[in-house]
Parts: sequence; structure tokens; C-alpha cells
Amino acid sequence: TQRLILQYAAKTSLLPTDAEVAAELETAKKQPAIAQALASKSLTEESLRKDIHLQKTMLNLATINQSVSLEEVRAYYDRNPQQFGTLERWQLAIVRLSKPEQVAKVQAEIKKGTPFATIAFENSEDTASKAKGGDIGMIAASDSGLPAAIRTAVAKLKVGEITVPIVSAFGAAGVQATFFVRLLAKQDAQIEPFEKVKPVAERGALLEKVGGLAGAERKVLDFRKASKIVVSLPAYAEAYAKAAASKE
Repeated sequence: TQRLILQYAAKTSLLPTDAEVAAELETAKKQPAIAQALASKSLTEESLRKDIHLQKTMLNLATINQSVSLEEVRAYYDRNPQQFGTLERWQLAIVRLSKPEQVAKVQAEIKKGTPFATIAFENSEDTASKAKGGDIGMIAASDSGLPAAIRTAVAKLKVGEITVPIVSAFGAAGVQATFFVRLLAKQDAQIEPFEKVKPVAERGALLEKVGGLAGAERKVLDFRKASKIVVSLPAYAEAYAKAAASKE
């Protein structure tokens, strides 16, 4: 399939230039996750270059005769910050309660200065976290799995602070419960500046505008039907011959 993509792009003059691939390669190498993969040798620069070449080829096929303005690229960047770095993350500990009398008891323990981990271990109904003092680990501040009421309350906390009682539904069944949440740690968002990732944002905005790579895939599928494809691997020769015979 990759060979067909590249042959079709060459035939239609839609292959990216070496300069375009080199420029995007340098941009990609500056992304933290890619830089780490290159450093650990789980990714090679040559394989990264080939991936970029193929991606840009597919982009050219999908977006021929299409363009986006600087304003559209900037808007895409602003709407998709997770694609250009890491979002704000919180490490949270929770106490989940279902009975009103438990809420008053926990409030009294918090006021008395009882360690939150002890309160969670002795009172929380969240079996997955109570053994760890209520700690549910790191979670993205925008994670939709965290009830909106909790996200709003935690956003106002400083590290170490505990929310007031929060009544919220949770789980697939939407059961109501009361939560106390403590912010254990916070990692600020680290988003690459727009100018640094502008080529990546432009590609994303273009793909969004044309509805993804479906158009390119249709073109390659049509090209496949009109192409002569020969399987030269000996192990597949018999299967290929049978398939050809069945078509005849």
C-alpha cells in the first residue's frame, strides 16, 4: 500500500520535496516524546524520516487544491492543545461517601487535622483508592472521566488543600455520592509555542478541513484497482496464484 501511495503521488506530482521533509523532521525531533524515543533508540531518525515522507504524501493527496489561512491554523492550535504538549495534570486523593452522617464525620476529622490518607482509609467507599489513602494517581485536568463539579472545585485549590463536600454523580450508572478531594500535586501545562509547531498545526487544520485522509485513501484504492501488483515473496507464490486463478 505504501508503494502504491508513493507511486501514485509521483505520477500526479504530489510527492513532498526533500526540503519539506527535512524541515518537518527537524520540527518533529524537537518534540519531547520523539526526542526521548530517538535518545532511547526505540525510534531511528531514518524511520522517522520515512514516516514523515509518507504522512506528507498522504496529506498532499488528501488536500490537493485546498489551503488554510493563518487564522484557521491558529484556531486549530488553540482547540487542540493536547497535540502540542502536555496538559495540566493533577494528583488527587478522594474520599467517596454515600451517607449524610458520614459527611459530617469526615468534615469533623478534616477540621481536627486528621491526615487525609487516614480519613480515606477508614471512611471512603471507593475500594480502588482507599487502601492507598484515597490516592487515584495523576489525571489530566481536562479528563472527562472526572465529574465536572470535581474538576471545577479542584481547579481552585492549592497543593495540599481539600475541597468542601461535592455532591456529584459518578460511574456508568450515574450514582450520586459526596466527595472530598485533596490536591496532592500539580503539573502545569507545557504546550509548545505556536511558531514552533506551526507546520504540525497547519497539517492538522488542513486534514480537519477536508475530513481526514479518506479522500486520499479513495484515490489510492482506485489506483490499486488499475495497477499490476506482483507478489515476489516465494512463501506467498502459491496463495497468490490461487487468488489470481479464482478471479479468472
